[in-house]
Amino acid sequence: MTNEAVKVLMIFALYGILEVILCIPSTQKLKTVLSKRVAQAVKAEPNRAAARQ
Repeated sequence: MTNEAVKVLMIFALYGILEVILCIPSTQKLKTVLSKRVAQAVKAEPNRAAARQ
Protein backbone atom coordinates (compact mmCIF):
# COMPACT_ATOMS: atom_id res chain seq x y z
CA MET A 1 0.00 0.00 0.00
CA THR A 2 1.16 3.51 -0.74
CA ASN A 3 1.33 6.25 1.84
CA GLU A 4 -1.69 7.96 0.28
CA ALA A 5 -3.82 4.83 0.60
CA VAL A 6 -2.82 4.50 4.25
CA LYS A 7 -3.74 8.16 4.85
CA VAL A 8 -7.16 7.68 3.24
CA LEU A 9 -7.83 4.58 5.33
CA MET A 10 -6.79 6.45 8.49
CA ILE A 11 -9.17 9.30 7.65
CA PHE A 12 -12.04 6.86 7.15
CA ALA A 13 -11.18 5.08 10.42
CA LEU A 14 -11.10 8.36 12.35
CA TYR A 15 -14.39 9.41 10.79
CA GLY A 16 -15.99 6.09 11.80
CA ILE A 17 -14.70 6.39 15.36
CA LEU A 18 -15.99 9.96 15.59
CA GLU A 19 -19.39 8.87 14.32
CA VAL A 20 -19.59 6.15 16.98
CA ILE A 21 -18.51 8.53 19.76
CA LEU A 22 -21.00 11.20 18.69
CA CYS A 23 -23.86 8.75 18.23
CA ILE A 24 -23.60 6.97 21.60
CA PRO A 25 -25.01 9.83 23.76
CA SER A 26 -27.58 10.88 21.18
CA THR A 27 -29.04 7.44 20.42
CA GLN A 28 -31.58 7.79 23.24
CA LYS A 29 -32.70 11.19 21.92
CA LEU A 30 -32.87 9.81 18.39
CA LYS A 31 -35.01 6.88 19.53
CA THR A 32 -37.47 9.18 21.30
CA VAL A 33 -37.71 11.49 18.29
CA LEU A 34 -38.26 8.56 15.93
CA SER A 35 -40.88 6.98 18.20
CA LYS A 36 -42.75 10.30 18.40
CA ARG A 37 -42.72 10.59 14.61
CA VAL A 38 -43.98 7.03 14.22
CA ALA A 39 -46.77 7.73 16.72
CA GLN A 40 -47.77 10.87 14.80
CA ALA A 41 -47.77 8.94 11.52
CA VAL A 42 -49.96 6.23 13.04
CA LYS A 43 -52.41 8.86 14.32
CA ALA A 44 -52.52 10.53 10.90
CA GLU A 45 -53.13 7.26 9.04
CA PRO A 46 -56.92 7.00 9.67
CA ASN A 47 -57.32 10.59 8.49
CA ARG A 48 -55.54 9.75 5.24
CA ALA A 49 -57.74 6.70 4.73
CA ALA A 50 -60.88 8.77 5.31
CA ALA A 51 -59.66 11.46 2.93
CA ARG A 52 -59.16 8.91 0.14
CA GLN A 53 -62.79 7.80 0.31
